[in-house]
Amino acid sequence: MGDLTEFRELLANRNPSELLKSAYDTGFRYERDYHGCAQALVGALQEVLGIENPDVFKAASGLGGGIGLSCLSVCGGLSGGSMILSFLYGRERDNIEDQEGHRMVAYQLASQLLEKYESRYNTWICKDIQEQVFGRSFDLRDPGDFKALVDAGGHSRICPGVVGNAARMTVEVILKKEGIPT
Repeated sequence: MGDLTEFRELLANRNPSELLKSAYDTGFRYERDYHGCAQALVGALQEVLGIENPDVFKAASGLGGGIGLSCLSVCGGLSGGSMILSFLYGRERDNIEDQEGHRMVAYQLASQLLEKYESRYNTWICKDIQEQVFGRSFDLRDPGDFKALVDAGGHSRICPGVVGNAARMTVEVILKKEGIPT
């Protein structure tokens, strides 16, 4: 993707239902196969939406498992989704004054994604989501807890489902922003 105009053309030529399904399926697959929820979401949406910037993917490296695998902070899927929204609509370094208000647009879109998380999970905190989907939370910095999460299906089905949902929610926010009905 070269710019927002090119991105909008890509969206206009895609079936919204198929795009949402592809976002979920690709997010699920990336988390299942590669792990790292924030990075999995970013990589999946880069593939689905044609975003070629490798720096966005790399910048998501430390955000998995509620930042640094602590599970104490924002879900990595939400962090990754916010990164994609900010990449697409946020202010740019060479226009830091941001007279156009791109920073505020990115805040607004990230807030919409946050509200979708709140509606789906009643939280956006990694450990609280884990308690819902696993029946307990984990500290993934602890090797025993990490193994317990994996043994409970964390990388095969549960966390991939959360990332898939986050990818779909992020695309829903994008489609709404672009005025494309879902």
